[in-house]
Amino acid sequence: MFTVEQFKGTVYENGFGMIPKKIMCDKDLSSNAKLLYAFLASHSFNGGKATPKKTTINHLLGWGESRTDKALKELKLRGLIQVEKYLIPANERTNPKQRYRNHYVLTNSLANVIEISIKETKKEDEKPKESKVEVVKKVKENKPQKKDNTDSAELDLNDPKFDKKLKETLESSNIKNINQNTMKNIKKHSHGSLEEVEKVIKYMKLKGKLMNPAILVAILKDKDHLISEIVKPKKLTRKEKVEVMMVQMTEKEIESLKQKIANQNGFDISSNPVNTEFENILCRRFNKENITI
Repeated sequence: MFTVEQFKGTVYENGFGMIPKKIMCDKDLSSNAKLLYAFLASHSFNGGKATPKKTTINHLLGWGESRTDKALKELKLRGLIQVEKYLIPANERTNPKQRYRNHYVLTNSLANVIEISIKETKKEDEKPKESKVEVVKKVKENKPQKKDNTDSAELDLNDPKFDKKLKETLESSNIKNINQNTMKNIKKHSHGSLEEVEKVIKYMKLKGKLMNPAILVAILKDKDHLISEIVKPKKLTRKEKVEVMMVQMTEKEIESLKQKIANQNGFDISSNPVNTEFENILCRRFNKENITI
């Protein structure tokens, strides 16, 4: 075990962490995200968690809040960190309104994989009881707890027909380097719904994100494509409003709305008046809900 005395008087005396070369050499990861990962890693060797305040991060890195938020979001989407809320004890709060603080967990941190625990073992014979302490390296299992419902059990992860359609959908969207584990995660977090996968792909294109399988899985898992943010609707064009609303609809819902408009007005479903009224309805919904990308 490392102790403070070992590094007293060196640059390591206030703590240190490990930075994977693979992350630092990742061309798809921005320099801000790499710097923030390195900063959090330097705070997280003890248990794989870093607990600096966001104001501290901004001050020490010389960043604004939006720059920090953008780098954090990038690391979350790549699955490199997880953010946990920590309730601050009442006697430690400097701001009465601030009840929670973030814990940043590095998911691939060595300290998050290996846990050193102490177990007490006792002899089973009739001699006077003696105990000894042994150090055991225990590998953490990051598997979620089993739920009572049977949704995951009912989901067939070995459906060749679905696999074929899913691969065709991903390849047509230029999403490459798909391995078996990625396919399994996509099917798991989409609950075997091809429409859900297509929704996320539309969302990624709309947001200008890299067509990367890891990002696709992260969005499916966190349901980012279903989160609406408040903004002034005037900032978006009519076309953008329609695209935002269509991302939140299934193909069946779009077809049903167009057919309803056609029936009410006596036009063909593919005619320009139907398409125009369809866009009008989506724009009205957008303005009513104040949604933005």
